[in-house]
Amino acid sequence: MPLVFLRLPMNFQPYDSDADWVITGVPFDMATSGRAGGRHGPAAIRQVSTNLAWEHNRFPWNFDMRERLNVVDCGDLVYAFGDAREMSEKLQAHAEKLLGCR
Repeated sequence: MPLVFLRLPMNFQPYDSDADWVITGVPFDMATSGRAGGRHGPAAIRQVSTNLAWEHNRFPWNFDMRERLNVVDCGDLVYAFGDAREMSEKLQAHAEKLLGCR
C-alpha cells in the first residue's frame, strides 16, 4: 500500500475528481546545493502525516477537515530526474490543469 498524506485516498486521476484539495509531491533535489535529500521531502511529509491521521481536530480548526473537505493525494509529480526545465513545465501544467477543473 502506498504511503499517502493523512491516510487519505490515493487518486491518480485528480483532474476527474471533485477534490477541494489535491496533494502532489514534488521530489526535487536540484535547488539545494550541497544538501542533497530534498527529493525525499514528499515521502517524509506523508510519513509524518500518518501520525496525525488519528487527530479529529487539527489546530487551528475546531472541526475534522475530512468531514468538510474532499482531499486526495495524487502521488508525486513524474518527470525525468535531473531535468529542472521538465520538472518546472510539468508542475506548471499539472497546477494549471487542476485549477482549470473548478
